Amino acid sequence: MPTSRQVRRLIASTALEAGLPGARANELALAANEVATNAIVHGRSPATLRLWIAAGEIVCEVADAGTGIKDVLAGQLTPAPDGPGGRGLWLARLLCDAVEIRNGVGCTVSLHATVHGPRLAS
Repeated sequence: MPTSRQVRRLIASTALEAGLPGARANELALAANEVATNAIVHGRSPATLRLWIAAGEIVCEVADAGTGIKDVLAGQLTPAPDGPGGRGLWLARLLCDAVEIRNGVGCTVSLHATVHGPRLAS
């Protein structure tokens, strides 16, 4: 099983290869790390991560077999500064162009980063 550091490196390097600038590639990797941590801490095994390049964007998807995220405003509001948590999805929403949360059989969170430039294959 890869370490979180190895996963962040893989995401960042894939994003760079797709044409995402360095800082944006690192932001996507950080957002994915936060969401993956949430899946491990709050979800149910197994947790999976998928990464792919689509038309004009790179998508990172984290899924687990848990009951899902019930709060429709999860990550939409600034968390209380003295609260014990609640920053992972909020941070992901700040760092990514779009964040999708789907509940059903488990929970899936998809992070989208738009790629501008000629290196992205459609």
